[in-house]
Amino acid sequence: MLAKLVLTNGGRTPLTALRLRLSHPSFCVVAEEKTTPPTAADAAQQAAAAVSGLGLAATAAAAPPLFRERTAQAPPADWATVALPLPGGELQPGCSCTLPLWLRAAAVGAHALHFVFCYEAATPHRLLKRRLCPISAQLSVEPSLTLRHFLRPAHACAHGESYVLGISALNAARRPGLRLLPAQASCLSSAWQMTPLTAAGQRTVPLSPGEEFSLYFSLTRAPPAAAAAAAAAAAAAAAAATATTAAAAAAAAAAAVTRVVHSELSLAGQPAIDSRASPHTSFLLRDSAPSTTVASVAAAASRGPEAPARRRKKGEVILVPELAAVVLHFSAEDGAAAGQLHLTGLLPQPLAPPAPNEQAPKRPKPAVVALWTDAARNEVRIIAHTASCTLRTPAPPHPRSAPS
Repeated sequence: MLAKLVLTNGGRTPLTALRLRLSHPSFCVVAEEKTTPPTAADAAQQAAAAVSGLGLAATAAAAPPLFRERTAQAPPADWATVALPLPGGELQPGCSCTLPLWLRAAAVGAHALHFVFCYEAATPHRLLKRRLCPISAQLSVEPSLTLRHFLRPAHACAHGESYVLGISALNAARRPGLRLLPAQASCLSSAWQMTPLTAAGQRTVPLSPGEEFSLYFSLTRAPPAAAAAAAAAAAAAAAAATATTAAAAAAAAAAAVTRVVHSELSLAGQPAIDSRASPHTSFLLRDSAPSTTVASVAAAASRGPEAPARRRKKGEVILVPELAAVVLHFSAEDGAAAGQLHLTGLLPQPLAPPAPNEQAPKRPKPAVVALWTDAARNEVRIIAHTASCTLRTPAPPHPRSAPS
């Protein structure tokens, strides 16, 4: 859902250094224009950031997973604080600025979204360096699709490394007549590419409430040559597009180092969209971003100070699992609503070898491993039925009348 954020300077002096603090960063993406299709530089940077973020959020598994080496560890991203762009770097008195605000309902229920704007006067004042402007909005989220999935190794006779990914989508909408259509499945990874197992995955009829639909895909390791060529092309495009700044050169180098495999599969017979465009990958990056609520603040206060992190030794190599993430795009039958569901942290791993046993039977029965898991935090992803809201900053008080 796309809304507009309207900022107005109601004071007497220009303001600058505008920043925004979000209470629910996984719900909002601010100040990102939609580009269809995205530029090569933007797509390479977003895809590389998503793959790196998935690697940092990895957790250990019971069976030995497939790893890759990483020698540098980037700090975790702070999605709750956003620097907002201003025309010319300042907002003059009486002028307004409009920014896009993408909303995605990341959890079912009633939510209070809080926005705190922080800004400074273009001419610094010795008594008041910065000012705050808080705004709140209420959001009610209803359930839409519920996802279940499994990931297991393919048959032993499959060529190369191959895994079967099964996804079951259930229309859990409470509103009668809300028919939803799974339109596209996108896969983003540093090593794995996704292809449909059968042609039965195409469905042009929306799901009625209570109806379920299953999809089956194959995850295979991408050829190294193709992935290296794609990374080199993306890096060259990023460097050519923005070669005038040092930050752009660093982004191009990161895109060249980070291997990105991108798959787009249309499920409804329609042209596939590029999920690397805003705001699709941006929401994927913010999927696990924590929200700031009264309960989370109380829980953090009860835990006390965190233990200091272990310092890394010089030259230490960290093993990062080669994960994959799947984005399922869906839309309502009337086209009035659309959304995306996330399956993150998918870890293809082979079956553990059986323990040696000298007295094992001559013809053991084959073991079948199929684990269905309820993706609790991915069950409810709905486009909330809320009107497009316009947020406007009130006129800030004069610095002389502001409280100390």
